[in-house]
Amino acid sequence: MKVAYVLGVFPSVTETFILREIRAVQKAGVPVCLFALRRPRSSRMHPEAWPLAATVCYRPWALAFRVLASHAYFLWRKPRVYLRLAARCMFGGWARPLDALKLLRNFPAAVYLAREAGHAHARHVHA
Repeated sequence: MKVAYVLGVFPSVTETFILREIRAVQKAGVPVCLFALRRPRSSRMHPEAWPLAATVCYRPWALAFRVLASHAYFLWRKPRVYLRLAARCMFGGWARPLDALKLLRNFPAAVYLAREAGHAHARHVHA
């Protein structure tokens, strides 16, 4: 079973706990794949993070071809699920406008990361 980690930023010097967890999971023989929503602002990192940093998949621009291709993939393969989720993101959170905006901002990335996690054969997502 492969585990996908979705992180805000990776690598991050301030979040050593997640680095330790990832390394422990790997040491237990479980393969991992890493996804980060943002690139780090600093190039400083723990030495243990160097091998992992080279494998991180970062969130691309919302209108990048590969993001749009991911949306087309799910729209074609699972149209009901995709449209229901898109509708929930567009109309479901308007009682709390800030939450609705966050949903709309993160929906393209979520669909892209779901497709990439599938390509990586991840069976569990830890975020």
